[in-house]
Order: sequence, then structure tokens, then C-alpha cells
Amino acid sequence: MRVCLGVSGSVAAVKAPEIAQRLLDQGIHVDVVVTQSAERLMHASYRGEVPWDKLCALAENRRTVVVSSAAASQERPGASNDDDPGDVVPEVRTNEGGDDHALPNLDRARLQLWRDEDEWSSYNTVGRDEVLHVELAKRCQLLLIAPLCANTLAAMSAGSCANLLSCVVRAWHYNLDPPFATRLATRFGAHTVARPILVAPAMNTMMWHQRITSEHLTTLKDRGVQVVPPISKVLACGDEGMGAMADVDDVLAAAVNLLEQQSIAIRLAVESGLPPFSL
Repeated sequence: MRVCLGVSGSVAAVKAPEIAQRLLDQGIHVDVVVTQSAERLMHASYRGEVPWDKLCALAENRRTVVVSSAAASQERPGASNDDDPGDVVPEVRTNEGGDDHALPNLDRARLQLWRDEDEWSSYNTVGRDEVLHVELAKRCQLLLIAPLCANTLAAMSAGSCANLLSCVVRAWHYNLDPPFATRLATRFGAHTVARPILVAPAMNTMMWHQRITSEHLTTLKDRGVQVVPPISKVLACGDEGMGAMADVDDVLAAAVNLLEQQSIAIRLAVESGLPPFSL
């Protein structure tokens, strides 16, 4: 199973490495998509460490680095990303044993880290190169956004596509118009058009209690998005009240439960002889 972990611009972004690590510990592949604000916050010191370094180290521990298809083509004349249609365009290489060796299947890497610029740096040829946000939506069984900041919440509610994470949300297989969803569900199984989205909001208490926040959350829930509500505590800004991201244990428990449901649905579809999803 594979999770797309979206990390948006709340101070709780510093907990992203812990969430990613614990997903990996359960054998779950993770695509981490960070917004620019989240990356900046993760460069701040947290409990004596820099969360961004910890997140990058998760990939480094698996000896993986991401290189653009353009760079790969310059290094290996004639190289193509068409070898495996299930791959996302950026290649994964391993430094084990000295020389680099291309890994044609990204599933061999436990964790991939994506930023906004990867959407464009990996796209060079129309009709050949795959679109990153579309491929991430295709290959992941769960979209977990933890933390979900007020800005990303508003973007999701409005359907904005301003960055890689919001584009993944728009490409996600859920909340489709009924005729289209029914046709796909009949052919491939209902689970293919209702992939779960789980969000863990985190923001300042005053931001949380503004009515627009509840309106946005209601919109998301009406679309089928599941919410792990925030908790009340002393926040990073020093204020005390509702708005802190839920405990990591609670976020992970909800995520694993949704993945288990997806796994069962996939198994039943296979046993029923339904073909793999494709458009």
C-alpha cells in the first residue's frame, strides 16, 4: 500500500518526519508532498533537531535521491522513462556499491519527497513525460494531509490548484460526478472512485473558531473527506485553546484503518475478476 502524505504550512509540519517514519515502519510506501510554507517551517529547530533534515534522512537511509528526467537523459544518452508505465518521471537511483544504478520501479523506494518544483523539472516532453500530480493520485491508496493548515483547507474547499499538493487533491479519485463515477465503479470497483482522503487540521485558536473554517470543513466532509479533529493545548505561539493537530497516534490509527479498508476492497475486486483501474 502507498500513502501520499501532504504536509502544509502549519507549525505542526515539524511532526511530519515522525508520521512518515511510523508509516514506513509498518511497511507502507510514502510519497511526501510538502508545500513551500511547510518546508520553511520544517527548517526551524524543534526539540534540538531540524525536522527537514530528519525527513530528508528517511530517504537517505534508503540510499535514494531524486533526479530530474532531464538530468538523467544527459547522463545516460538514449535513456527513457517509458520502460515502466507505472513510474513517475523522476528516477530513483541508489548509491549503494559506489556507482549509481537506475531503479526503473519507484516502488522499490520506501519514501519519495516531492516539492512544487518537481512538477515542472520532471516534465520535458509533451505526450511522453507523465504529469507528477496525476501520477501521485493514481498510485496512492490514501491521501493523508497532516497537518492541514487554514490556507490549504481553503484551497481544498475552493478547488484551487496553486501548488503540487492542491493539484494532487484535484486529481484524486473521489467526489466524481455520478454518471462518470458509476461507469468506472461498475467496471473497476467502487473503491477506485472513492479513494479516501484524511486530514488533520492545525491552526491558531482564533483561526480555528472563525465560521469560515467550519464552513470549509463541512464542504470537505460533504465530499467524503474524513477529519481527525484538532485538540486543545498550549500552541506554538503561546496561546492556549483548540487548534493543535491531533496526536500522531490518533492520526496514524485513522490512516491505517482506511488503508485496511482499501486493501480489503482491492482484494475483493481482484477475486471478482475486475481489471486493474485505467483510463
